[in-house]
Amino acid sequence: MNVSLVPIIRRPASRAGAALRLSALLVAATCVPWAGTARAESDVAVLSADINADGTADVDSGLASSTRSATGTYLLIFARKVSACSLVGAPRGSGGGQVSTSQTANPKRIRVKTFSKTGQAANLGFTVIVNCAPVSAASRGMALLYAQVGTFGDFSGAGVVAVDHRSTGAYAVTFNRPVLGCGYAATAGLSTPVATPSTTAQLSVSPLAGDNASVIVRRDNSSGVATNGNFYVTVICAQ
Repeated sequence: MNVSLVPIIRRPASRAGAALRLSALLVAATCVPWAGTARAESDVAVLSADINADGTADVDSGLASSTRSATGTYLLIFARKVSACSLVGAPRGSGGGQVSTSQTANPKRIRVKTFSKTGQAANLGFTVIVNCAPVSAASRGMALLYAQVGTFGDFSGAGVVAVDHRSTGAYAVTFNRPVLGCGYAATAGLSTPVATPSTTAQLSVSPLAGDNASVIVRRDNSSGVATNGNFYVTVICAQ
């Protein structure tokens, strides 16, 4: 007799807020519905985790382990490879803050960095969604993608899935489709309206070696010195 197994995740009533946050991020990450029968971990398309400020997991799906390796730096290992997946992170609670996510050399591990509202490394609770659903053929056609990136790698935009603040003035920006062979443009700018330009910077953007879904952005000040700061990057793909 064949028996289908349906996983049940029990959440205490006090975790209702966490469940709502996960639901909202799952929509943003383009979820794939659960088929209703047991599947191997390698087939699960969307993984998620609610992580506390101390690095322990609160609620998760597909997470093998989580640790806080330094102030505001967390390493999450999943039960399947996630190196080709997109990442979405957001702070938990009402205190606010900033969250950046990036891949690591270990194909099952990701790095999450959390910052205070003022951009300082800080231990914060956060939610992360890992979307491993394949990119459809339709999404590889003509596209206009953009990212608004903050000083420490926090981001918003269209089609952007992760930003890795690699070093002073250097940011790897990852999109939800291949962008090798597309056109790129990057400009400095703030996310809030201003009466006069308040930022003088020089930016360059190029394809990232070894990752056809990412570009690398370098930001220098007017003297040519690598400097952290806000910027916008636009990617136009004709095919």
